[in-house]
Amino acid sequence: MDNQQVKRLSWLAGFYDGEGYLGITINKSKGYDRLAPQIDLVNTDIETIDYAVDILKDFGISVYQWAADYPQHNPKAKPKKQIRIARMKQVRAFTDLLTPFLVTKLPQAILLSEFVNSRAVGYIRISERDYEIYNQLKLLNKKGRLESSETLRRGELARMIKSEHYAKASDSTIA
Repeated sequence: MDNQQVKRLSWLAGFYDGEGYLGITINKSKGYDRLAPQIDLVNTDIETIDYAVDILKDFGISVYQWAADYPQHNPKAKPKKQIRIARMKQVRAFTDLLTPFLVTKLPQAILLSEFVNSRAVGYIRISERDYEIYNQLKLLNKKGRLESSETLRRGELARMIKSEHYAKASDSTIA
């Protein structure tokens, strides 16, 4: 990877760190839960979103994109553009590509990577670990005011995931 590619990926990771969402959604289908990975990015600067899409495409990652302006709800709202990565293969490519560059969203990327990699062989029943990952991502992504116990749990969870990730990385470089 050349220096220009590293700069572009670093910029993209920073954009996702600040503005992105990496998580799992639960959809009910015929009485069963269906867990689906989801990576979103939304912004009012359309050119910036387009630049992010260009970088992702350059690395073979396809996205869904749409205008997300809702003037009927808020006439003062600026038009927005949203992109989503939702296919397992594309989410895996995203986490493989950007995990080394992420800071704030690193724990989410690690958990999402574990989830999609557990499905590398096709359809897999939802496991207890899948629900744990879902709940951990839900806590890490929670917006708004948190109770002090939630803030502590979120901080501890993020530190634990990061330290395990760095320990595995150092073990693999030693071996």
